Formats: sequence, C-alpha cells, structure tokens
Amino acid sequence: MVLLLPTCQASRVATWEVLLGIFQFEEDVRLSDVGRDRFHRSRGHDVGAEDSLVATENTFVRWAFAATREPWRLTVIALDDPDDAHAAIISWADEATTKLGGSPAAARLYGPHEMHGDLGLRRMFEPGPVAEFYPEPWPPTFHVTGTLLDETPHVVPELTSLSPDHYVATFSADFGVLSSWTAYIEGRVAVRRRLAGVSWLSRDVVLFPQVSECVDSGSLYYPSHRVGA
Repeated sequence: MVLLLPTCQASRVATWEVLLGIFQFEEDVRLSDVGRDRFHRSRGHDVGAEDSLVATENTFVRWAFAATREPWRLTVIALDDPDDAHAAIISWADEATTKLGGSPAAARLYGPHEMHGDLGLRRMFEPGPVAEFYPEPWPPTFHVTGTLLDETPHVVPELTSLSPDHYVATFSADFGVLSSWTAYIEGRVAVRRRLAGVSWLSRDVVLFPQVSECVDSGSLYYPSHRVGA
C-alpha cells in the first residue's frame, strides 16, 4: 500500500517491492572538469594543463530498469550508452554483476573484486545516507551545498561530483526514492541523474489466465497489474 502524506515533507519510507522505469544520466564533461580543478586548487594542489581532462563530448546514458528491494536485485537494458555500446543488459545481485551484450551475444561475470558501476542508480533507490547532511523529513525538492559532499565524500560517493556550487534533489514520497539528483557548476547542469516513467509492483501480484474469445485457437490472455507513478 502506498501512503501519501498530506504535508509538504515526508519521511523516507520505502513502499515499493518491485520498481520499474527509466534512468537517465547526463554529464557535461567540461563543467565536471571545472569542478575537478576547483577541488584540487582549494586543497593547494598544483593543477597543470596535463592534469586536466580534455573535454571531448558530453555523456548521455539511458537505461530501462527493473529492481527488487529485498533481496536487492537490479537489471538494466541499455537504451543509450555510448561508453558501453555493446552492453545490452547488465544485472547486479549480491556481490556479482553480469553484463550481456555484443553480436553474437556473450556474457561476462564480474566477481566481488571487480566492478561495473550503476551510475548511482541504487543509491537513488536507497537514499538513507543523504540524511547525514540533510536531515529528514525531506521536502519534494531540496538543495545541498556542494562543499558538504566534498568534505564527506564517503557518505554518498555514488552521487558525489567534485566541488559543484550545489546539488538539487527531488524526492518521491510515494516510493521513498530520489527521483532526481543534479549537480550545478557555474550555474549550469554538470551532472544530472533522474528517474522517469516509474511504476511499482507487489511481489504478491499473481497473474491468473483469462480465457479470451480465441480460446478455440489455444490463445490465453494474461492481464497485467501496473500502478503508475
């Protein structure tokens, strides 16, 4: 059951069991490089031209996802992913990760000491540590000073950008997840993560067959159960 709280702020209560939707990641690599230089200079590090990344093109990744909360399982289908063009499907479970892609398709299994990142998607589903620097309850939209995460990068490393001006987060009280997390540098979007088209399912949903008008041909119609975000 989804509980909609009548106030403008809501406690973080995960109300979903199975979550479906679209995840989009965008990065302006030039602005990220500005933040990286700012971070190192503020700590007295010399940053020469050879230490700066050469911005070639921006990053744009779009995945369709399905996740279960307990036990944690996540599978994504790559819709747009130029840095991983041959990965059609990536799945995370416990300490293992599997990537399936290529033509013909082949699978690669990552062990516990290897890593294929999820771009912070899991942390958006499990945002609890954010409360260490922005106490709950959270409003639908809230701002976080960039220096807070620079000083405590271990709290949410998956969502941390180096020395942004600030972050803007949106919180979905319906699901208890972050629906977006955006880092701004020089007043513009440097890195943005957001969810779209989110819907949830219950583990208790069972699909029962209903005989269609084409029963004589052996066809069965299976109604689905979907709740919109």
